[in-house]
Amino acid sequence: MSTRLVQGRLFSETDGANTPRVALVSAALADRFLSGGALGQQLLIHDNNEGPRPIEIVGVVENVHHIALDLPPALDIYIPLRQIHPDGVSFLRDNQFWMVRTGLDPAAFRATFLMHLRAVDPDAAVSGTGTMRQFLEDSLGPRRFNLGLFGAFASTAVLLALVGLYGLVSYAVSQRAQEIGLRMAIGATQRDVQLMILRQAAKLGIAGAAAGLALAGAVRPLISGMVPSTGLRAGQDVWISPAVAAATAALLIGVVLMAAWLPARRAARTEPTLALKAQ
Repeated sequence: MSTRLVQGRLFSETDGANTPRVALVSAALADRFLSGGALGQQLLIHDNNEGPRPIEIVGVVENVHHIALDLPPALDIYIPLRQIHPDGVSFLRDNQFWMVRTGLDPAAFRATFLMHLRAVDPDAAVSGTGTMRQFLEDSLGPRRFNLGLFGAFASTAVLLALVGLYGLVSYAVSQRAQEIGLRMAIGATQRDVQLMILRQAAKLGIAGAAAGLALAGAVRPLISGMVPSTGLRAGQDVWISPAVAAATAALLIGVVLMAAWLPARRAARTEPTLALKAQ
């Protein structure tokens, strides 16, 4: 699969059935269990009916997301084909995945490939074939749907927040119409009134952002305990990026200011005579 070598060496033609057993491990496995010093260490693999057998690690390769693209990389161990234990041959035969680069039509190539496969092993089972594009689409399809659904709910939530904040600020402005008229009667400009309303809305947004960040910090230990769901190691803490926190807070404040913009413009057009009439 052209997996990139990180440390050590790859397999060679000399790694055969009568030579010392060797293995490659993924960087994730080396970092988690071998403190990054995997070369030369031995593992016991239990791939047969007789008991674990020792193998020596001769190389570390980059991580591969072969289960799902959005899950943490697997803890992989690779051994040469010529050093597979006889008890594992049937499992390997029944779980082969072939990746072939070809310019032919996939349907035509499938027939040719199966013809040659049957010539070697008439009993070989084939579960299905397809292009890499189809494989990726099948893998990412449900996640794209979930992401779209999440985006729709998030957009609806933002819209409801805008409507709610707009109504709240509009009501507050209507209740202060006489006060605003009095301010303008004694010299306040439309810009002064508009900035006053926006500053008060910004304070509301800052308070909400601070409360949200405090809540995120409070639930962080709970998220850290959900190891199977997050892919974290046991006891590993969830770290919230300062950039993400700042962007989220800025977005919340921006939403509040957007909701307050129209009421602030309307408040800036309040006639000073309203205050005089009230008096």
